[in-house]
Amino acid sequence: MIFLLAGAILVLTRAIDFLLDVVRIEGLNLSLRISFGLLIVALIAYLSYKEREQRLKNKELFKQLQTAVDDLQVQLAELSFLHETSKLLVGMRDQSETLDLVLQTTMRFLDAQFGAVILRDRTTGCMAPRAGRDAGRQKLKSEELVFAERIAAHVVETGSSFLCSPVEGVSCDTSFPEVLSSVKSAMGVPIRIEGKLYGLLVLWNIDEGEPFTPAELKMLETLSHQLEMAILNAQLFEEKEEVYQGIVRAFTTAIEAKDSFTSGHSLRVANLAKDIGKKLGLSEADLKEIEVAALLHDVGKLGIDERIFMKPSSLTEEEKRIAQSHSIIGTDFLQSAKFPPQIVAIVRHHHEHHNGKGYPDGIKGEKIPLGARIISVANSFDAMTSERAFRGAHTPEEALEEIQLDMGTQYDPEVVKAFASIMGKRVYSIPKSG
Repeated sequence: MIFLLAGAILVLTRAIDFLLDVVRIEGLNLSLRISFGLLIVALIAYLSYKEREQRLKNKELFKQLQTAVDDLQVQLAELSFLHETSKLLVGMRDQSETLDLVLQTTMRFLDAQFGAVILRDRTTGCMAPRAGRDAGRQKLKSEELVFAERIAAHVVETGSSFLCSPVEGVSCDTSFPEVLSSVKSAMGVPIRIEGKLYGLLVLWNIDEGEPFTPAELKMLETLSHQLEMAILNAQLFEEKEEVYQGIVRAFTTAIEAKDSFTSGHSLRVANLAKDIGKKLGLSEADLKEIEVAALLHDVGKLGIDERIFMKPSSLTEEEKRIAQSHSIIGTDFLQSAKFPPQIVAIVRHHHEHHNGKGYPDGIKGEKIPLGARIISVANSFDAMTSERAFRGAHTPEEALEEIQLDMGTQYDPEVVKAFASIMGKRVYSIPKSG
């Protein structure tokens, strides 16, 4: 458009120059000269009008462009916010903690003074706050929780979103004015799981922040859809975790029932292994894997005649070979039960030695999974300090000394150091036989 206007101006300028030359030509009569003069004036006026018209159009176009840029910036901010919250919700395990983080993020973005996430209790069926904060990130007071719960009751009754705000075009719901009488602005959206009302997300301001708008309510509804999917996934995970833990408990119970001398052994090994892992600075995920593997490290004994483990005298070479096969049998059990491969590997290798002279595969050093190296120390300590059919129990000091003597041969030196550090601060109870 600008290039076309510049071209038109250039053509008209040259036309005017030509006409002026004509007017100055001698021999033209007066009327013709006047006509040419008027034509020049008309062209100048027309050019001035078109230039002014174009300037107004450009101003309007710039205004529209600025509005579009502002709208785009708002949309980008909303997309960034929704992306940030989606990252918090992905892989949600601890509902209360995650919902609290999402609530704080939402309140900051929408400049909300108060906020709450209220969900239906799966046991009682009643609505109860799962997260609630004010702008100072303090938990809601009792009267503020009552306010949120009264709004929740209204949403349960209507089953729809609501917005109460002084913004033009928005009218407050008059069905509960006593709740909103002291509120500057409020909005809430339902959270549905498989089509059923499961809870709501509500924000409100008493005397701070800008009034909420219909656009912000729409964005909150989008967030509620994200919450719905995250909560459903978390519920499915919890159900799966319950089944998983049930299988672990069943295996552990069966292991202990196999040998009365090792009652509580798996749990003690698991607790000690977790302590060693914490001392080594392992993550919560790694500690969880080690705990489960420790509870199941002897699961292969279910496939071996218990008389071998109850024998009051030394085992024969054949009996040793059979007893040692519990690592392989345990591996097969756990693989068939679809346990994570990391846990299976720890169970398989918890009798490997640091120098490569252990079983079942004779691997050594860092080729042995760290969890297996940790359980090796914890397992040996608990075995030494427990009574067995063929011997009495060692004292903790004796067991620690024996483990330290085998540091670098049977046991990982770093793991033994961490264990020794723990032993300097903690005394483990010695189990009684029978």
